[in-house]
Amino acid sequence: MKPKFTPSSSSSPTFSWALRLWICLTVVLIHSGIVLGQRNTSVTQDSTSIVYRGEWRSVNDTRSIGGVHRLAVGAGASAEYTFTGTAFYFSSAKWPYPIRSNVSMDGRPGIILDLQDHDSPEQSRNASATAGARINERGVWSNLANGRHTVRITVPIGDQAAVLDGFM
Repeated sequence: MKPKFTPSSSSSPTFSWALRLWICLTVVLIHSGIVLGQRNTSVTQDSTSIVYRGEWRSVNDTRSIGGVHRLAVGAGASAEYTFTGTAFYFSSAKWPYPIRSNVSMDGRPGIILDLQDHDSPEQSRNASATAGARINERGVWSNLANGRHTVRITVPIGDQAAVLDGFM
């Protein structure tokens, strides 16, 4: 026969109720997949977390994030950034000439992002950006599994250059 539990006069019903509620909420949050504390982190082209390979030039331009962007020159240039999170947003200014960036996630085939401002008359490749930096709608990966991801920016096949300005 098991002994009956009888609370002592020193036990607090309020404490017992609060503890039970805290345990239940913790279990529900853990098992529901809710991630607490998510926040966006902005990364600009000068971050030491980005690993550059090949030739990348720093180019001053007032419409780039922080007034500077990187320009990849040649087919072998790449930039890699590894992060932990559930989303990635590529950001860039728009340019008055044809320029694209190939952005891939976790080794999958890349997405070619058109960074040309098609509303402006075409100019030489030395021209400044025509529109300030903003999120490129095709350069958005959301609903990623919460974990480590690697983004790779390269020059698209057949192109001579690519741009890296920043991401979040």
